[in-house]
Amino acid sequence: MIDGLNTYLFLAKNIIARRCKLEYEDDYRDMIRNLGMTFVPPDATADMYYLSLTNTLAGYTYRSIEELIVKRKNEVLSEAEKRQLMSSLFKEAEHDLKDSCYKVLDQLNFVDNRVLFCLSVRWKNGQLKYLLADDRYQREWFFKILSQNIATSIKYHEKIFKILIPGANVTAIVDKKRETIEQNEEQNLLFGYIVKLCESLSPY
Repeated sequence: MIDGLNTYLFLAKNIIARRCKLEYEDDYRDMIRNLGMTFVPPDATADMYYLSLTNTLAGYTYRSIEELIVKRKNEVLSEAEKRQLMSSLFKEAEHDLKDSCYKVLDQLNFVDNRVLFCLSVRWKNGQLKYLLADDRYQREWFFKILSQNIATSIKYHEKIFKILIPGANVTAIVDKKRETIEQNEEQNLLFGYIVKLCESLSPY
């Protein structure tokens, strides 16, 4: 039992880390470029990456707790259902994927393929049909955790911008980036939730 659990956690961490690295590098590079920065201290980039990773793991934990509270999981998908999900993603979002950081994913690689499976569950908010908790409680729990993650992220961004742009009005900079920061944290939390959900839908 413990060995099986450790295997699940090991794979989940690899899947989360793979996705976080791709999206983090894409989003963070754009943010730095928009600020006109040419050099970024390695410690600053590491802090931002680990923040993204931590917030995604919070989503994974959230789903784990939800399953414990309601005492059930979603039923396993058949191979045909999994193929349908994946083919729908590639058919409907092919151009988006090719123009995104996900274009480097290799379907023959287990971790990459699992990231794509998670994206197919997330596609068009497909994860909503797999929610376990009552809608009212689901919204209350999710947005409470999300608001906490956003508050932490805002503090981290202010800290990093102080390092990157000494003497700048970091509050004003972060305010301009607030919508992007909030969207990124919501996607981080959601992806972690879906990684755990996918363990029910398609066990390793």
